[in-house]
Amino acid sequence: MSRWLESRVMRVVFGSGAWTVVFLIVMVVVFALLAKIHPKGFEVSHGLDVLLQALIFPTGALVIINVLIVSFGMAAVCVWRDDASTSVKTLWLVCFFFAWPLGSALYYFTVYRKLSARNEGIHA
Repeated sequence: MSRWLESRVMRVVFGSGAWTVVFLIVMVVVFALLAKIHPKGFEVSHGLDVLLQALIFPTGALVIINVLIVSFGMAAVCVWRDDASTSVKTLWLVCFFFAWPLGSALYYFTVYRKLSARNEGIHA
């Protein structure tokens, strides 16, 4: 596998995907807490309702694309570029599978940034 997985462009793409996962998890927690605090829901004006509905699809599509890119990208890096032992790689792949998409974001923040910085000669 070539070094394009660790290129500057892919670091930006994977980073945006990992931060998207973090944002998604924070939003789920916030909405869960809001639903707990105010279980009957909120009154929204018709104009705001239309605006929110218009933004949901493109935002959701971008989130799904980002999450898929970071998920498959981190799995590819783990399998082909990481120098860790087979048992550590297996543990990460199990984490990717059972904690999707959080496992991929964790791999990005804990392993990928250091790996790409080391291979480029930059300190993470």
